[in-house]
Amino acid sequence: MIWNYAAQGWSGELLHFDDLFHEMLFSICKKDLIYNISNGLSIHSDRLRRMALFAVKDLKVVSDHRRIVDAIRAKDRQLAGTILVEHLTRYIGEEKEVREVYPHYFKD
Repeated sequence: MIWNYAAQGWSGELLHFDDLFHEMLFSICKKDLIYNISNGLSIHSDRLRRMALFAVKDLKVVSDHRRIVDAIRAKDRQLAGTILVEHLTRYIGEEKEVREVYPHYFKD
């Protein structure tokens, strides 16, 4: 499903809603300052996220967000934490696919 967003030119909207989701979670936790600081330092991760929309065949951004919300609704802190770690470190696995599609953006 996410692949269709990128193919149809909706990558900007997807990234916008991804950012809003993260901002809402930080706000709910009353960690707005941490969000603002980290958001200001995210230029490289934003670039990688945008390239991943076109390079990674099986993005799990939306399904991760759904799983996080479900865990929070179920008041399962351990599961929510586990999913958050998976979500926030997923770029490590996706970087290989991004490098294959955009090798000229990386310096070894």
